[in-house]
Amino acid sequence: MAGRGKPIREGKLTPVYLASAWHEDEASGALLTIGHILHVTHKGEIWYLEMFSGTVADNGSIILAGVMPADAIMHFTFAGACGGDARIELIEGCAFSASGTAHLPVNMNRNIGDAGAMPCYGNPTLVGGTVLQNRLLPGGEGKKAGGGDIGTRQGTEWVTKVSESYAVRLTNISGEDQNLWLAVNFHPEEV
Repeated sequence: MAGRGKPIREGKLTPVYLASAWHEDEASGALLTIGHILHVTHKGEIWYLEMFSGTVADNGSIILAGVMPADAIMHFTFAGACGGDARIELIEGCAFSASGTAHLPVNMNRNIGDAGAMPCYGNPTLVGGTVLQNRLLPGGEGKKAGGGDIGTRQGTEWVTKVSESYAVRLTNISGEDQNLWLAVNFHPEEV
């Protein structure tokens, strides 16, 4: 076991945290650990926000945007789905109006309040910026339109710049009205 000075001889190394103090499984003597994201969730430092919009016209979009804090580097993931073909974009450095609907992300540890989350805006007007990711979410045809979700490699996330604006835009490109769902999830970098 690596935690006791024994080398890892094969397999993948995944960062873990002690579940609490020093615990061992009574039967096997194995060190009890939890993964990083679960650790951050337990600490109350991960927030979640989602938007759902029914009957979005072809070429219509839903957007979530916010400005990262000046005092923390944020780790950020997002996902989207549509009843047909859609495009999802991550945009960095865009100007946006705060005239969109204000949303406060919720802390994923419900024993800790939502304070500390950065405010986000739903459906603001975006100007400029650099598209960092532009993905097709394939749908289907007719009653078999399956929609899609985004993901490239499990366990990866974007690491944002401090004080920078980011937006995630999901656009219906199916040719007809569709339901759209968009979600973001973020936590500060541990130092």
